[in-house]
Amino acid sequence: STGVMLSYTCLALLCVAAAVADGKRVLLWTTDDAAYTNSTELGAYLARIDGLKDVLDVVSPCSYYIEQTPPHRLVRKPGANNTHAALQSHGFLVQPLVGDISGGWNMSWYRSTFSSPGFAWSAADEIIQGKLEGLNFDYEPHQPGSLSDASAYGSMVSEIARLSGALLTVDFPCDGALCDLGTLVKWSEVHRMMDMSTYSGGSNKAWNQTMHAHMAAAGGPGRYGLGVCPGCSKDLTNDQIEERMEMAAAAGVQEIVFWANVDPKDSVWWNAIRKWKLA
Repeated sequence: STGVMLSYTCLALLCVAAAVADGKRVLLWTTDDAAYTNSTELGAYLARIDGLKDVLDVVSPCSYYIEQTPPHRLVRKPGANNTHAALQSHGFLVQPLVGDISGGWNMSWYRSTFSSPGFAWSAADEIIQGKLEGLNFDYEPHQPGSLSDASAYGSMVSEIARLSGALLTVDFPCDGALCDLGTLVKWSEVHRMMDMSTYSGGSNKAWNQTMHAHMAAAGGPGRYGLGVCPGCSKDLTNDQIEERMEMAAAAGVQEIVFWANVDPKDSVWWNAIRKWKLA
């Protein structure tokens, strides 16, 4: 558990949630847990990520999960702070993912985080003490949620943003109504919605329609992150990958979010993202 109370100088009521910085942003999710506790693995992890310094702005390690027993507190993985500091020393912003571990993804646990003021305070404290860019919430319950759950989810994330003055993002869609885009946008001040539906392969025409529809529903380019996942779209040709990033540039996409890790086989994707960023 984080186990630390907030200690910072600004009054909570005067802390204003930070807007997403102007300009395009690229975020990489990473799942290299071995780097947290093994210095050799950490060095190799940093070397892989350093190879993307010309295009990558933010790294989002999967550093937090929900405690499996009541009161279902926010838990930081052992060694995560060291990895965050190492990434920051290499010039990257760090916005860790809050997800879950094997046996988790439980809707009742998530409801506990919505109703607990202590959860929002501990999450804000993690951001402030760790000098983090913010947090990315990836709640994907295995049980269906409701629209009231979605509004409570959005309110909780908004409270963390208010307390920390940092950037808070939420991934969508997920099973059931918890990640309902319209509800989250209506009832929260989530800075950016990260679209996982655009991970898929298939027709670029259909993909483009989905991107445009979800961007509009999220509130426009400033509140939308376009998800890409090479492992989820292996059927795409190099030309189709390049066309998708051209479509993203034409649509005014301001953020690409990449799942997951660094793999030399993904060089076509990274080259297309570089072109998007320069467009």
